Amino acid sequence: MQKEGDRLDSQKTLLAINDIYPNLYEKEKKVAKFVINHPQEVSEMNIMEVAAKSGVSDATVIRFSKKVGFQGFYHLKIALATECTDLRDGYILTLKSENVKANITSIFEHKINELRETMNTLDEKEVEESISLIHRCDTLYLFAAGNTSPVAEYASFQFNLAGVKTVVNKTLEAQINSAYLMKPSDVALAITYSGNTNMLLDVFTIAKQRRIPSICITGVADSPVAILCNRTLRFVSMEKAFFEAFSSTKMNAMAVVDMLVMLVAQDKENNSLPYNSEREKVLAKYKV
Repeated sequence: MQKEGDRLDSQKTLLAINDIYPNLYEKEKKVAKFVINHPQEVSEMNIMEVAAKSGVSDATVIRFSKKVGFQGFYHLKIALATECTDLRDGYILTLKSENVKANITSIFEHKINELRETMNTLDEKEVEESISLIHRCDTLYLFAAGNTSPVAEYASFQFNLAGVKTVVNKTLEAQINSAYLMKPSDVALAITYSGNTNMLLDVFTIAKQRRIPSICITGVADSPVAILCNRTLRFVSMEKAFFEAFSSTKMNAMAVVDMLVMLVAQDKENNSLPYNSEREKVLAKYKV
């Protein structure tokens, strides 16, 4: 995991703010929300103006700036000023309803940018250790809540095809029950954007207490659930940085799942080709 001082070497400022958001005090969160929603304006404001707009003191703005990884507010302001052009051109999704072709291009370019950011954000060591955990496990248990639940079902299908015994449950009760069924030879895998869901916090607290190896695929690297897990794989969804209620797709989380499946399947000790070959022979009679 990155040290606080190193965070800005590899991430955009707004992504860094999004990462530390769950660990901020309430007044600091007010500043974070204002900066996330008004990056261009903040880059042109002084510290007193930001404090007034956020409803906090100047000292809170300075403290927040340091937590993001800057020496002070001035350095945060300069970073936002240099990045705002990139944010407008590369990340904020704007559609022109009168031009379908332009909209198609905008959407795909936006998602490509997100995938590229995800690729650059992933830590090689975390990926290698995650693959190692999955290789050694008896059963891979998947956990998700809300709008990432379909990603968990997709992951279960993919891992099972790759020859990894995988369990996923939809209901809260079944997921809590699975937490108590896991053994130290199993692995618990969370898929969550915020990493702040109460059910997942309960599940991975149980997993930690029972010494179950765990992996978190998340949009927020320093989230409470991620902190409970042994390994963290972060995906990037820029829409979340600007529109807190939703992200239009879970493509980025699914891309991380696909990466893991492919890397697990290609390993010689976990070669799933014989399994897939036999399976296809059985399934052939159901296909035209």
